[in-house]
Amino acid sequence: MPKTITSTEARKSWSDVLNRAKFASQRFLVERNTQPVAAIVSPADLEELEQASDQSSAEQALRILVEEEGLDPEIRIDHVATALCEQVIEALDPDVPAREEILRRTVELIREKENLNDHATAGTA
Repeated sequence: MPKTITSTEARKSWSDVLNRAKFASQRFLVERNTQPVAAIVSPADLEELEQASDQSSAEQALRILVEEEGLDPEIRIDHVATALCEQVIEALDPDVPAREEILRRTVELIREKENLNDHATAGTA
């Protein structure tokens, strides 16, 4: 559970808040006029949140493909992998700032797809 602090408190103890976030993995919810305006988390927490967001986006895409398109589990994985590869090919322009991250994440997703296919195959064998 994050510690709730006001923006004034955060400003007054900024260095302490940053150190506690980084070294003690403490989370802060910053409020202004009793309304949440920001959160302060450690870099590790942020990375976890981003990974969870990526996973959630992938799961949502799969759910849409199954529910709206009526695709079976084997086909949906191939469609998602194909769509991701097409996006990566378009993003291969060296001027794209996130090019390396896009390529790294695509390789991870393709490996996940292969693992899902392996589990699906093992389950039917």
